[in-house]
Amino acid sequence: MNFEKTTSPYGFCIFCEDIRQEINGKQTYVGVIVGNDLHVFGVLPAAIGKFSINVAYRQRYTDGREPLAIEVHMPGDDEDKPTARVDVSLEDLAAKLPPPPTDINDPFMGAALSFEFNPLEIKQEGRIVVSAVKAGKRYRLGGLGIQSRPPQVKEAAN
Repeated sequence: MNFEKTTSPYGFCIFCEDIRQEINGKQTYVGVIVGNDLHVFGVLPAAIGKFSINVAYRQRYTDGREPLAIEVHMPGDDEDKPTARVDVSLEDLAAKLPPPPTDINDPFMGAALSFEFNPLEIKQEGRIVVSAVKAGKRYRLGGLGIQSRPPQVKEAAN
């Protein structure tokens, strides 16, 4: 995949086992994956339990409001066939936001959304790639490597 290199739009992801919505509006992330890789113990393909991705998308308030798609590609996915995709109307999003403060020279707007896989089917090693697609351009929001750790077979002593 080819990605645009830019400061807007941009984003980031939190990869974890579960995202819990609290009554007070806070979110709790359970089993956050720290580092660059998820180690799957066993052979692939495999299914692991619940897996969640929290995605934060940001762009300048003055950037275009073309339709936006957030896509999740699993290792082995074709570029035009993501495992998951959400279409976001930036026009609708901007209409729901208050106007930006007048004392900020370069305001940003954004959205947060989550993907939940239960179970997560992993076909092969590679990278989970989360991207934003807008006006025919692709922007990297996050990625996580997938590595298989097959069980070790011990030889019997004679």
